[in-house]
Amino acid sequence: MCDCNNIEIGSYDNQVELKSWWNNKIICVDKCLQKEILNLWDNVVRTTGCCCGHNQLNPMINVILEHHNIMVKLGYKYYTNEHGVICYTPLTNLNNKDESTINQATLGRTYCRWVQND
Repeated sequence: MCDCNNIEIGSYDNQVELKSWWNNKIICVDKCLQKEILNLWDNVVRTTGCCCGHNQLNPMINVILEHHNIMVKLGYKYYTNEHGVICYTPLTNLNNKDESTINQATLGRTYCRWVQND
């Protein structure tokens, strides 16, 4: 569940710092998307941005264009935003604290499983 109560869009509150696999730089990620982003990275998907929406906007994940087909094979739905950027809807359940979300995807020998644990 998204715990972003009274968190402004663009704020770094309620985020964690993760070290990216492609350049070893620190990237801030909304805490509620941390497991999903790490699972994408485990699948060698290079993210370029993400936001849980802070209970105000639609959540989204962005990846490099070359990884679009991987995201589709992993079961992600996507849309193009008003700036022409492809945005993927997170598989993590951000709405219901009482409901665990489990999403599975198979890509070659890679198996992803996201389980929300509060």
